[in-house]
Amino acid sequence: MIHIQSNTKNKSLTNSMTLNRYTIVPSRKVKYLRLIIDEFLTFKPHIQQIAKNGTRYLAYLRNILRKNGMLNVNMMLQLYRTMIIPRTDLSACVWANVTKAALKPLMKLQKLTLTTALGTSRKTVALSSLEVFCNLLPVYFRLMRRQMIKAITLHSRLLYHPLSALFEKSEKGTIFAKLKEIISIVSSDNNPMSELIKHSEMHVLFEPCATAADVIISNDELALNEEQELLEKIDNTTMLLIYIDASKQHDGVAAAVTIMTKAGDESRWEDYGMYLGQKYSVYHGELLAIQLALKIVADISPSSKQITLFTDNQSTLKAIASNRQTSPLIQDIRKTYEILKEKDSSMIFRWIPGHLSSLTNEYREKAEFLDRHGEISLANEKPDIGRKI
Repeated sequence: MIHIQSNTKNKSLTNSMTLNRYTIVPSRKVKYLRLIIDEFLTFKPHIQQIAKNGTRYLAYLRNILRKNGMLNVNMMLQLYRTMIIPRTDLSACVWANVTKAALKPLMKLQKLTLTTALGTSRKTVALSSLEVFCNLLPVYFRLMRRQMIKAITLHSRLLYHPLSALFEKSEKGTIFAKLKEIISIVSSDNNPMSELIKHSEMHVLFEPCATAADVIISNDELALNEEQELLEKIDNTTMLLIYIDASKQHDGVAAAVTIMTKAGDESRWEDYGMYLGQKYSVYHGELLAIQLALKIVADISPSSKQITLFTDNQSTLKAIASNRQTSPLIQDIRKTYEILKEKDSSMIFRWIPGHLSSLTNEYREKAEFLDRHGEISLANEKPDIGRKI
């Protein structure tokens, strides 16, 4: 999301711009675009316009539900969360200093949605009561949460992010300065809003697990340019690094395992791939890849070896960590994990967004290519995971 502003205060942007051979002329109205250029350089008219469009879209959805006899609380709230909020909050990350007064149009839209769903009067029931009853965050806190998540994402991937230079040299009053301020607030131990971004931490199988910011980058690591150097700085005693990934292909799901064995300054990579077919999901592919990786490591790993498994799928880590899971596949993964512990091997699961960079994705694609061309075939060794997981 980019919001272009004039360097001169209180002056509107009147000149056109050329981006990728396209000429963009400032206008009084702002459309649903990833690039925002408005003539008056304020977010208030933009908020008013998207609230107006959101209200029109809400009326359209309400009429469809009424005609089909499907107008109820659950359906209305589901459509509001999935089809209206993404439209209204599209540019929330560039509203750096938005006030509650400027958000009144969006608050009215939320109240209109809740009163329509519950069949109450807009004048007699307070918005806060409706939000509590329907389990919805107030608009201001919803946008604050969105800004926090965007700040964490930028901070975590700053080394590879195209906006890293702007972020480091941010001027006061810009969105980058605001994001740096949000990061400092989020990093505070006394921050009451830290629970809203708890997704950036994972604790699996009672082992210490780094947060996204710890694994990816910290302020004193900005000079690192290679993923190998970054991994060595994370844990220079790790002897086995395992990468797990599964992806949706046009003809089914493919999964891959890449194992790096470190011996001093030398590293050796081994790739394993499997094609699962169309009836499996990416979630199943990740679990199968983890199961395969643990069995391989259990066979080749001597005792007292440190093993770190990286994956970008939080659902699989949560399922493995949960004591309520009765799936045979997950139980087998936990059993293999216990076998590794009996060999005095330290096994740590770590979640990282996007596998740090494209390097490990290249190894995954290579493993999938090997599987497709028959050099590595695991199609006959897949366990029956058709049961509900």
